[in-house]
Amino acid sequence: MVPPHPDARGGPPAVNRADEELLEGVYPCIGSSDNARFYLLTPHIIAILPFPDSNDNASTSMQSIRFQEAYWRSQRRRGGGIVFMDRVLHQDRQARLVYKTAPEPSLILGFALVTESIFGRALSSLFLGLSAPAVPTRVFSSQREAKPWLMSLLAVPDSSTRR
Repeated sequence: MVPPHPDARGGPPAVNRADEELLEGVYPCIGSSDNARFYLLTPHIIAILPFPDSNDNASTSMQSIRFQEAYWRSQRRRGGGIVFMDRVLHQDRQARLVYKTAPEPSLILGFALVTESIFGRALSSLFLGLSAPAVPTRVFSSQREAKPWLMSLLAVPDSSTRR
């Protein structure tokens, strides 16, 4: 299993009540990065909860992608991510480039961007409108809508193994 990124005190990621409320339940925290925590929602879906008012740049976006890839590799399966966009205060162009080009389709099924805010929808639309990401990506207003879509991607063969 992928070791969790320690919190600021050097210990394992702490249980976060605000995250539990947003996730509408208690799920295992499998790690964190410099700007987000990762929770296992199902055997094939990770919830990515940015810290409130977080900034996303090339470094933090690469941490996120590499963490997810390492996790799926350690589990010997593919999976997808539900990203809660409303907590992102700023995402720079380099971060968007990482999310578009770095994910390995043999490990990451796709991303569901969940947002209820106007800013989150604008940021998500900007991300999707510039060019096609390396893995399927869609915007949803809730994780309840996002989960079935990500699960449907399990039925799609891994395109990285086809010639």
